[in-house]
Amino acid sequence: MSTLCSVCVPTAEIGDITPVTTKVRLNEIQKFIIQRTATGTTKNVITIASTNPNILATWIALKVAADSTKVQISPYIDGPESEAGGPRESGGPGETRGGIPRRNGRENTPFSAKILDSPQSLIAELKAYECEDELSVFLINECGNIIGKTDDTTTPTTFFGFPIQSFFVSDLNMGQYTNSDSNMLQWNFPANWSDDLHVVVPANFDALVEL
Repeated sequence: MSTLCSVCVPTAEIGDITPVTTKVRLNEIQKFIIQRTATGTTKNVITIASTNPNILATWIALKVAADSTKVQISPYIDGPESEAGGPRESGGPGETRGGIPRRNGRENTPFSAKILDSPQSLIAELKAYECEDELSVFLINECGNIIGKTDDTTTPTTFFGFPIQSFFVSDLNMGQYTNSDSNMLQWNFPANWSDDLHVVVPANFDALVEL
């Protein structure tokens, strides 16, 4: 038995599953864009009709913003890893019918990566984000695509970052003779983080290089 929804009202028939016509693969994540999730109580979004996220000028304006809409672009990251959160379970033999556990939600998804051979002054700047209450990230893959969330995957009108929690940057790990020096970067995506995922293909710039 699954209780992953707080309210579940069945419709007259089982829900539709849309046929797959386009493959989506994120490939290797090499940078990220970081931003406060909201300005006050207003969520920070890019409105596609007026400030399209596939245009360089949109991101340049956000980089130089003097308010909570400001974004910053990370250095290159290496060895990104994530493991999708499994189910939160309760019950089992002797506790629930047939010994079958109940599934009561999803765990968060941890993300980690390394920043190699970086000036520690830059690492100190990243550590300052640990003091922020609510942050979001856009991911940039090896193709220079920008990955975030949208209000509607069929007809998107807004584009915004993935909210994250527990942002952390480690102290220096000395690589010694054979390995690079490194700092570990970590955060957690909350449950259902990849719902409404949307990939933006830049029209006039390479997000890896020009941001």
